[in-house]
Parts: sequence; structure tokens; C-alpha cells
Amino acid sequence: MLLFSFWFLFFSQQKMTQDQPLLAVQEALRKCFPVVEEQQGLWQSTLRDCQPLLASLSNLAEQLQAAENLRFEDVPSLRAFPDLKERLRRKQLAAGDTVMDKLGERLAALLKVRDTVSSHVERVLQIYVQRADAIGIDAALQASVVSPSVADMLEWLQDIERHYRHSYPLHMFQMSCCMFPSSWKSKEAVCLCVDEGDAVEDRHCCSLVFLKKCQYCT
Repeated sequence: MLLFSFWFLFFSQQKMTQDQPLLAVQEALRKCFPVVEEQQGLWQSTLRDCQPLLASLSNLAEQLQAAENLRFEDVPSLRAFPDLKERLRRKQLAAGDTVMDKLGERLAALLKVRDTVSSHVERVLQIYVQRADAIGIDAALQASVVSPSVADMLEWLQDIERHYRHSYPLHMFQMSCCMFPSSWKSKEAVCLCVDEGDAVEDRHCCSLVFLKKCQYCT
């Protein structure tokens, strides 16, 4: 009986030693997914903040274009104000620059979300790579009734990270603003940015599927 207890304890400790690499990866996954979910909330709220700003920018572009097309000298009531057109233009440009500054703040927030998600996912993948040989393929692919396999969860994380990396919204808008400060005056450019933001929001919904699945990990 004593000998049996000894061997039982020996094999239990040996199995625990063998399971330690897998447990380390599972623990890293459990810590990572709540962070991703939190960042997702920040991402979506920031995208929502961008929409009214883009709408304001589009309206300002229309107003600026309308003012430029209007011949003020042909309007009797405006002839007494020869500098009105220029003053109105300066006011519209200043308003557009204010909106641009606010959009820049939102872009910085989105960039921070992207980088935060990438760093956490990279850390989990690094932990797995360091222990992959010890874990083995079979253990990585093994799922249970209460938890997806490590391989599935790693794939979900990579998909989510790739989503943020490729969907960083308004990047074309940001680049055009850096290169051409007056780009917001183009209604076509503003509409393109709105479309890009909508597409990002649609693609972001795909991440919800992964995060719902990962509730099993908590």
C-alpha cells in the first residue's frame, strides 16, 4: 500500500510537471482575453465619437464649397460687406481645423488600442512558442466541454490582432491630412473617410464572435 502511494504521488507530480507548460499558456490566455474585450469597448466608443466629427467636417466642406461658388457681389444685400466672403471663409476653415484636431485625438486613441492589443497577443504567442515543444501538438489541439483548445484560442487572438492591425480606421484620411492640410475641404475625401469608418465598424463585428467564444476561458 505504501509502495502504491509512492508511485501514485510520483506519477502525479510527473504529470503536473508535464502540464505546467500548458497551464502557463492557458493562464496567459485567461489574462489576455479580458484585456482584448476592454480594448474592444474603447475601440467601438472611439469609432462612435468619430462619426459626428466626420459629419461636421462633411457639412463644413459643403458650406465652404457653397460660399466659394456664390458671387457675393451679385447679391444686393451683401454688397455693403465686401470682405464678408473672406471672413466667412476664414471662419469655416478655423472650424474645420478644430474638428480636425478632435479627430486627431480619436485617431491617437485608436492607435493606442491597436498597439495594446498587439502587445498582449504577442506576449501570449511568445509564451506558447517557448513551450510549444513541451506541450506538443496533441495537447494544443485538445478541447474540452468547458474550454476550447489552446490552438483555437491562439488562432482567435491572432485573428483579432490582425483585425485591429489591418482595420486601423481613417489611415488614408490621417495621411492626407498630414500631407495636405486643406484636404478636409474636399467633400469627396470626407465621404471616403465616412465610408472607411463604416467598413471598419462592420469588420469589427466579426471580433465579437471570437470574444463570445472566449467566455469559456474565464
